[in-house]
Amino acid sequence: MQRAFYYGLIFLSVIILIGLFYQYLLRYILIYRFKDKGLAAVYFGFVTVMYVKYEEIEDVRIMPLKDSLFRGGMRTLRAGNKLTGPVVAFKRTKGVMNQFFLTPGDPAVFAEELKNKIASALKVETTH
Repeated sequence: MQRAFYYGLIFLSVIILIGLFYQYLLRYILIYRFKDKGLAAVYFGFVTVMYVKYEEIEDVRIMPLKDSLFRGGMRTLRAGNKLTGPVVAFKRTKGVMNQFFLTPGDPAVFAEELKNKIASALKVETTH
């Protein structure tokens, strides 16, 4: 009986440590970067796991985390770097993975910057 208690305690401790890692340290490992022509999610500063061109992005919005958990489906890429807080969601006009959920540190500022980059990219595209 005592052994089962210790195993349960170890299991609970591991779950808590994983949650703390995900909430507080993963944001330093998975970073969102605004590049010249698109948005990238990068691990460790050099391994790109997601890249979407600005002109392919539409419908940028902020949604509560609980709403994002039950939306999307198989064609959604969740590149989150924390457990809590609002999600920046957007759709891509082409490709297999066409919906994205990101969890930046400040979703409102991130969404506004993304909208500005999209507007600039579309403006440059229409002038050519």
